[in-house]
Amino acid sequence: MKRVVFNNFKPKQILESLEKIKYEESITVSTPRLHMYIKKIMKGGTLPERKLLKVFLGIDIVSDFIKEDIEKAKFYTNLIGIFNKLEEVNSIKWIYAMKNTLFFTYKELYYHNELKKAYLNKMEKNIGFDSLSNQNIYQYIHSNFNMEEYYINRIYTIFIETNQGFDSIYEELGIETTSSFYYSTIIKIIEYNLLDVVFEKKKISYSQEFIKVMNSSFSIKDKNIIFKKLLNNYHNKKVSPRNYSSIWFNYMLAENGRLTSDRWNRYSELEKSIFKKWQNYKNIKDFFEKYAIHPDRKDYWYKWMNIIEESVIIEEFHQALVMEFADHLIVEFGEVGAVRAYSKEILSIRKINLLFNNYTKTRAREIIRDEYEEDINSRWKHLGEWKWTFDYNMSKLGYRK
Repeated sequence: MKRVVFNNFKPKQILESLEKIKYEESITVSTPRLHMYIKKIMKGGTLPERKLLKVFLGIDIVSDFIKEDIEKAKFYTNLIGIFNKLEEVNSIKWIYAMKNTLFFTYKELYYHNELKKAYLNKMEKNIGFDSLSNQNIYQYIHSNFNMEEYYINRIYTIFIETNQGFDSIYEELGIETTSSFYYSTIIKIIEYNLLDVVFEKKKISYSQEFIKVMNSSFSIKDKNIIFKKLLNNYHNKKVSPRNYSSIWFNYMLAENGRLTSDRWNRYSELEKSIFKKWQNYKNIKDFFEKYAIHPDRKDYWYKWMNIIEESVIIEEFHQALVMEFADHLIVEFGEVGAVRAYSKEILSIRKINLLFNNYTKTRAREIIRDEYEEDINSRWKHLGEWKWTFDYNMSKLGYRK
């Protein structure tokens, strides 16, 4: 007796496993015997139903045995011809074999559609299947969709209705998560539904599941396609960085790093500018909510975030928010300390990071204080009409909001 593991003891998967036990016990066949059956089909011979069923269940062997397109066409033509000559087909008995061949041939549309047509002609009507997997292959055979379309729509519908994880849904539908069909369809499910999930403010758990799947199954190229689509739509919709999806932009930051990373070389200047706006917004928000609780100072720097080229919080530097503009570096400190401005030729984020990496925190601070001259001698203090003073200083440096 074949040993079957009931995955997580889910009722639908147990039913699926029982169906496999019922029909696989009598149809196990060795590879050499399958080769013999395939040769017979290629020569135009016929096979009894029991042996034909074994060929359908071992269809993946065909690609190893038959390489040439002409031979493959001959094989499928003869195979379907033998199947069509069967007087009667037990749908319950054949459903697993049908599922096997349809998933295997989904990219070879001509053979796939011919098989689907043959199954439809033989399939009994109004049959009920216990497992979700067999229910859906039966429904697919009776539909006008191509296979990817059908399962993309079905899987996403189940996901929305149940909030069940994608991998679990695929397993219940009898689709291996290591198969090419899984990879092809899950990419399209996420790409097609990304904007709906992000911009229509669906549950945060939907985005979390999308990201979970991308982490486990997507290549860097696939992730870039998704990220680019998101960035361009934020631009087209003219959304404020305040309303960007933090879970997606944090994921982009985790995957690609800061904008100085080589990963961003694959992105257009427009796409990078959208990410830069979010990164500046996030750093300003985080800084003034964690290190300096001053809403007015936070709102002031928000107005400049579109022209900040890069920003970073450096805790070792007296808890500083460091902002790089076109030609200058401007530093806001935590609860104490005035704003300082430097020429970027003298001091940059990169230089500050190098100092704190190569020296102790105390020594790095001393070097910046003693060896790097500020651009405007009088430091910018948050006193009186400080916003007007800051605007005036920014204007002197050559910047306008």
